[in-house]
Amino acid sequence: MDALYGIQSGMSKKVSMKVTAKKSEFGCGKEVLPKDCLVVLEAAFKYFQAMICKMQGPGAITGDCLTKNEWLLVLYYLEAVIMLKLVQRPGVVTHMTVEDWEGRSRIENGVCVAVKEHKVPLSHEQELWFDLYFNEVRPVMLQENRTGDDVAADSFFVSSSGRSIYDPSNDLKRLHDKYSLPSVTCGDAQRAFEAAAQNLSEVKRNVVVAERNYMRRTSSDPFLALSVLDQLAGEKNQPSESKINRWMDKQGWTSNVPQAAVVLKQWKPVARLHLVIVSSFVHKMILSQRWKGLTVRPVPDKSNGVFYKRPFQIGEVVCEYHGQLFSHGNYFDKWHQSWPFVFFYKNKQHEAMCIDTHEESCQCHPMKFNYGPLIRHSSKRANFRPRLYVLNDRDIILFIATKDIMSDELFYDYGSKRRYFAGKGLELDWM
Repeated sequence: MDALYGIQSGMSKKVSMKVTAKKSEFGCGKEVLPKDCLVVLEAAFKYFQAMICKMQGPGAITGDCLTKNEWLLVLYYLEAVIMLKLVQRPGVVTHMTVEDWEGRSRIENGVCVAVKEHKVPLSHEQELWFDLYFNEVRPVMLQENRTGDDVAADSFFVSSSGRSIYDPSNDLKRLHDKYSLPSVTCGDAQRAFEAAAQNLSEVKRNVVVAERNYMRRTSSDPFLALSVLDQLAGEKNQPSESKINRWMDKQGWTSNVPQAAVVLKQWKPVARLHLVIVSSFVHKMILSQRWKGLTVRPVPDKSNGVFYKRPFQIGEVVCEYHGQLFSHGNYFDKWHQSWPFVFFYKNKQHEAMCIDTHEESCQCHPMKFNYGPLIRHSSKRANFRPRLYVLNDRDIILFIATKDIMSDELFYDYGSKRRYFAGKGLELDWM
């Protein structure tokens, strides 16, 4: 038995040495940083966002209208979010069930999905992504299952063949290969974030370590860990003074040009779209209704339009559709058939609501101009879209740029077509 134990011990050491050598050769000895883990998400985000925009809002399409490559992009991106962004193990992807998703708990910052011992925190924006996958993409993938595998019907993540995901790490590698990027594994991400957390306070360091320990903590801890992970991932993206100077030179500014050193001192990592409502600047704009970079000008043979005075980048908040809030029923009881300057939507509880902007200014901001109602309709030239947020228990409709806006006028798709309203829409010139 001793001899057998000696042989077994020696073989295990050889195997460990081989595995270590392969990992070292694969990584070329380069240290993986938190920002390296998110490079593939950055590369795929623009295309992923395009898929999400297709499946929601005015003129939304169903999942069966997407191509197979588009299904896979949505699937791979969400898997990468779990393993690289949230630093969860591949087992979370394979073991997450429909019951886990439908039983997710709601918290102020988002939702928490319990997958066995794991707790997976998702922001409101990420919840929207996963819900669109669940309702639009996943059913189409399940239809591809010709084997009658009942297990796949219970799995949240399914492959393009309609079966349960076998190895999420392979999907992660495929996503890196698609954008010709060096592959970063879930283990690389765990080690990178833990190493970067060593210089943080004990509380923040412990919640990051808890990510690796199956998140066996209360449901509020994952959100603290999520904010710390965002902090660690953004710390290495600070620009240099020369880069700031080059960017300011391109703007063509001739007066009130800030110093690069001042800009660098106040620099903060750029927040993703799902964190935009957390921005103190956006809060300030919502409360003051003093939106920057917009102006109103008459359009020949049309009404007034809203024009930009500076470029807007994709994902940037443009303005708010601000007005008096009504439930759908209460509005029609009061105004009957008066529809101009009304924005209809469904709130987080799926109740039909509307925002009335008959007046040029609202009661809460009597001296402020309301840009939202004056933005003209175009389904082909739309360069931003509405997005529902909740701030201080109040519904907020923010307009988010869906592309880099360099054109002269702002447009969004009202979601109405000429063929609507029993044919009466054919007489509406603004459509």
